[in-house]
Amino acid sequence: ILRHQTQRFYLHHFIRSTASIYFPLQSEEFLRFVLTIGESSACMLGAVLVASCHHHVRLKGDENSEFAATEATVQTLSSLQTAISAPRSQSGTLATSLMLATTCLCTGDTVTYRQHLEGARMFAQEVGALSTTDELWSFDIKWLAHLLLMDQVSSSPNTFSWRKRPINWVQLAQAMPSPGEIDPTTYLSFDLITIIDEICDCSHLPVDSIAEERAQILECRLSDLRSQVSHETQVQSQLVLVHLLYSDAALLTLYIRLLGLDRNDLRVVSILASMQSTLSKIDKYSTANIPLLWPLLVGGCEARSDAERQTFAGRMAAMATHGVGNCNIVLSFMRKY
Repeated sequence: ILRHQTQRFYLHHFIRSTASIYFPLQSEEFLRFVLTIGESSACMLGAVLVASCHHHVRLKGDENSEFAATEATVQTLSSLQTAISAPRSQSGTLATSLMLATTCLCTGDTVTYRQHLEGARMFAQEVGALSTTDELWSFDIKWLAHLLLMDQVSSSPNTFSWRKRPINWVQLAQAMPSPGEIDPTTYLSFDLITIIDEICDCSHLPVDSIAEERAQILECRLSDLRSQVSHETQVQSQLVLVHLLYSDAALLTLYIRLLGLDRNDLRVVSILASMQSTLSKIDKYSTANIPLLWPLLVGGCEARSDAERQTFAGRMAAMATHGVGNCNIVLSFMRKY
């Protein structure tokens, strides 16, 4: 399929380096997923090359890679348009949109990212009911749900998202593991995903007795969830740490944004300490930090001192060494916050 040496170079770069920043705790399975679809989907293979070219630009500052990225993007969008009008592989078409969206997210192009994400959401909504629940489609749905959820909580750090994109919970529930288990694709459990989604709902309500009661219920659910997950292998251990940081970030958001607690409240202090303790168990330059952009943003924005904020900011700065571009934008926001 790849006729040119340059294309083969970027495919090799994707396999060797790029895949690990898209799904750092599941890079091998992600590669199998991508390459399986790429064998029969020209647009998916093109999206892989786009991702690899942009990643190579961020790592090396190579002008040739920048030109190659533009060329691959034009070709991929053309192939994607054809695939959408006459889809032979629904999972391949959706995966292409998600790959393009994630690539834009990694480069810091949030406008184009949301355009691709919205297109992916609409496509999944239209054809999801007609799709068989196979392994590739399940991966797609979990990938989409994670991007939608993270866009929802990150669009406005102060008030959550300015608009809510519905997540197909039926499709997601079928794709996720059993309750209490962490999914390596989303880095979250289904329970935590639904709790974060409900926190987003509550964030739009006035702080009254009803909202406060819901927040207290969510607090109890999060506290219970933090003690339920278990691990046996090193990868599972990293998943647990990432899951715990998301749980703590959700709790911190609940305390500050929903309950209006002061940053010196003991519950806020305790959660910030928990987040810093958990971070200390993950190597600063490990790719396991890459999924932590939202927890790091929440922790850094709500930190009570410059030293505390630097704990979170330092992790973001370290992400840049892996060729992740959006961390610099988020880091800049945190420092101005």
